[in-house]
Amino acid sequence: MKKIILFLFIFILSACESGKFNDITDIKIKGTGYEGKKAGKLCGMFKLNQEQVKTYFKQAKEIDSNEAHHEHDYYSCWVHGSFKYKGGFCTWSIDVGGLANIQCNEKEYVTYCKNCESFMLNQIH
Repeated sequence: MKKIILFLFIFILSACESGKFNDITDIKIKGTGYEGKKAGKLCGMFKLNQEQVKTYFKQAKEIDSNEAHHEHDYYSCWVHGSFKYKGGFCTWSIDVGGLANIQCNEKEYVTYCKNCESFMLNQIH
């Protein structure tokens, strides 16, 4: 019984830790970008719609820059845009591997969505 209660507690706690940016509004997609000459053709196929962007930010977890640099791959294709968050204006970019950089006023965030990686990578295949 204690194991079941502990499992339920952990499950509920993890559900409460959904993405930091759950309440974003007014999502705008401004375009795509890439680095490197060879990336152009491949990255030209990477596009996200507003619903995919919203899903990404609902599921993504905030990580620190050290984790982003050492534990996740960097991809040279991204989609960028803006949204409103807690009454402020933010800009964002999401790369094809599931990492995002967000800037809201003077504050910067890095997020990663493990569960989004498969649908993000499918965009370029």
